[in-house]
Order: sequence, then structure tokens, then C-alpha cells
Amino acid sequence: MRLELNKIMSLCYRMDVEPLFALDIGNVIRSFQAVMAETLREALNKFMETGEKRKREDLELLLKVGAAVDAVVEVPEVAQAGGREEERGGQRILQETALMRAVDFGSLEAVKILVGAGAGLEVPREGGGNQGDGNTALDVAEAVQPSDSPLVAFLRSFAEEGEEEEEEDE
Repeated sequence: MRLELNKIMSLCYRMDVEPLFALDIGNVIRSFQAVMAETLREALNKFMETGEKRKREDLELLLKVGAAVDAVVEVPEVAQAGGREEERGGQRILQETALMRAVDFGSLEAVKILVGAGAGLEVPREGGGNQGDGNTALDVAEAVQPSDSPLVAFLRSFAEEGEEEEEEDE
């Protein structure tokens, strides 16, 4: 009964938690429970598939409360001939971050949200297939997107900024 009531209430009312973050309550919330990579991936997929404002807000909230943005999720990949394989039930298993998922999907908006939340461009992809074997989000973007796409250009510019900052630190 309570579950059904919660569903009805969430359709009619929306809680604005922004004032809590202004008070830095987000750090306290993060200490209780981390947002799992699978939960982040699910919210990311819903946002990319629908593009709804509410789904974007859900994704941003997860990132704000401490989602494991660079954690990898194991996902099945359609088996292809050749290459290194780690198989489970006839399918290759690929490990990818939320940023790599957004790049695969081709969502520049999602990529910008994730990079803005601190997603690492240098986290390597692991697993079998053409896009496995240690490729980064930029490597994946260059493999699946046209070289002149805005998504590739954004990642390249962000990677160059990171390299410049590293050189200044040395």
C-alpha cells in the first residue's frame, strides 16, 4: 500500500532539495550511501533515451549527491569474430564508465553533464571487442563518431585543457 501511495505522491508533488545543498548537507547525505554505478547508468540511459528535463534533473541530482561517476559497469557486447574475449553465456563482457556510455550513445549533452561533474577522460575501457583493450572515452568517441563531430571536438578540447594544466603544475 505504501509503495503505491509513494508512486501517486511522486506524480503530484516534487521535492525541491536544492536548499539542502546550499547548506552543504550533500556531504552528510553522501556519507550514508553512495550512488552505485548501475543506478547512475540507469538514470543516464533514461535521460539519453527521452531527453526529458525531469530525467536530466534526476541525473544531475545523482551526480550531486556523490554518484560513482568513474566506476565501471559490466555490460554485454555483441560477439564479433576475432579479438580478445571474455565470454559469459555466449556474449562478451565490456566494462565501461558512464562517460563511455554517453559517448557510445552519441549524446553531447550527457557528455557535458558528466565531464562537468568530474568524469575522468583517462579512465580506460576494459573487456573484449573493438573498443576494449584500454581505450579511453576520447578513443571510443573517435572510433564511433565522425572525426568532425561536436562530441569528438568537445572531448579533444577538454583533454587538451587537462594536458595544459598538467604542464603548468610541473
